[in-house]
Amino acid sequence: MKRLFIIQLLVLITLSLFGQDKTDEFFTNLIKSNNIPGISVVIIDDGKVIYSNGLGVRSNDSQETVDTETVFSAASLSKQVFAYAALKLAESGDFDLDRPLHKYLEYEDLMHDDRYKLITARMILSHSSGLPNWRRGKLKLQFDPGKQFSYSGEGFVYLGKAIENHLPKEIEEVIQELVFDPLKMSNSSFIWQERFEANYAPPHDFLGTSIPKRKSQRHNLAASLQTTSEDYSKLILAMLNASDLKRGTIKEAFSAQVELSDWNGLSWGLGWGIQQTEKGKAVWQWGDNGTYKAFTMTYLNSKKGIVYLTNSQNGLRIVPEVVQYVFDDECPAFEMMDYSTEDQPHQALLKSILESGYEKGAIEYLVENKKHHDTTLISENQMRRIGYRLLREGRFDDAKKAYLSNLTAFDSYDSYVNYADCLLKSGDHDEAKSYYKKAQDLKPTEERINTVLAQLEPDGIEANVTFKLRQTNYMFSNLITIAGDFNDWNTLSHPFIKKNGEWVCKLKLDPGRYHYKFVIDGVWTLDPENPNAELDENDNINSILVVE
Repeated sequence: MKRLFIIQLLVLITLSLFGQDKTDEFFTNLIKSNNIPGISVVIIDDGKVIYSNGLGVRSNDSQETVDTETVFSAASLSKQVFAYAALKLAESGDFDLDRPLHKYLEYEDLMHDDRYKLITARMILSHSSGLPNWRRGKLKLQFDPGKQFSYSGEGFVYLGKAIENHLPKEIEEVIQELVFDPLKMSNSSFIWQERFEANYAPPHDFLGTSIPKRKSQRHNLAASLQTTSEDYSKLILAMLNASDLKRGTIKEAFSAQVELSDWNGLSWGLGWGIQQTEKGKAVWQWGDNGTYKAFTMTYLNSKKGIVYLTNSQNGLRIVPEVVQYVFDDECPAFEMMDYSTEDQPHQALLKSILESGYEKGAIEYLVENKKHHDTTLISENQMRRIGYRLLREGRFDDAKKAYLSNLTAFDSYDSYVNYADCLLKSGDHDEAKSYYKKAQDLKPTEERINTVLAQLEPDGIEANVTFKLRQTNYMFSNLITIAGDFNDWNTLSHPFIKKNGEWVCKLKLDPGRYHYKFVIDGVWTLDPENPNAELDENDNINSILVVE
């Protein structure tokens, strides 16, 4: 009998290892084919973790490998963690999901519209508050609260402030006590922690270029969660197995509060998206912080789920394949998310230019007369970003052609300014001046353009300060500018000009004490001819200028 048990155990272990190897291979191939540097994955079945691993690398620079304790930004998967805390407060009677939120906090940002007094926590958790995802300027309601679905990060910010004001207690402390501590999520925080430094994954753009990580000390309850897949799976398990919240609370959270009228089979519960297919009911959420992408989905009947975190702009392309592999199902939610499984035209164009140069790389993206790109495929803003990336790569000729394509296609103020800026950065100051003047003709009162033009013709400036760079190190620079608190640290508004072998910049400044730096071909540097420097409030060291 004992021998039979051992044989059975060995068979189970072998099958488990085979499944592990198969899943490792699936995700390894998937991230490689989609240019995703690293991924952290947990798969759950029958309310238990059956797979947990980190694959790929934390950074394409260092090639350090991802493991199960590597910290990623979870982006909007933050919302479910905060929603869990709100549900616990509601369950304990410390917060009412249906009480108008203004009774907990009169929100100054919305006091201009009395309709905001209708907003409840339930509406915010189900994205039916009427608030936008993120404000642009003044915060405004898009519709009467409670009438329809509209995804909103702003709502979570308001709810967090209301809870803080009501308890009163810092929201990070609330979440620590209600979520992280009881669920033993020891590698999670809404603000950056020093302990994460040893093992975190920096973000990457769609080309696989690593980008410095923003390590914020300010929480954003809709988007700033730093965590691991293993930690996040503990939240999912707690809800599947009702190990912390009551089953009635969980049932309510996973019940439709608002239907998504534009997508059949989709609705939203309290914090969670809900998808209904022939396979059953699943709760889900996607996360997108630009160069971090994340996804989670769990089928309630089978208690089968997945959470994955990536350090790549490409991280959501793989959702349909992941859902098919793990659940053998389609993913209507992916249509609602509105992502592509392959490069967008502007991304493919940039790749093509980087590989072959503009002349060859852009051919299939041009209109019939070949004078500019096809604007039905690539917008003005997308082409501007292509030009900017080419400039950063030092591909000046290709960048000029990209910006010129925009100018030819749109003939707008922005296209003239962008092309002139490109010429300036490329060292073609005279040509840049001519295009700034064309932009000035369209908007004569635009301060930045008027300032640049004045700096490019400095003899007309009644200056009281003159900066000079005489070192031969800078003889062959394309562009040198000065940025400081006198020009809001603008890196283009005050260029130097080359005169008699020296770089010269003249300014007229009011009496006072100023911080500044030179920007030499995009590199910030202290003034090499000024020994006076000090740290500012953000611990940046700057040169000091005192004007009497």
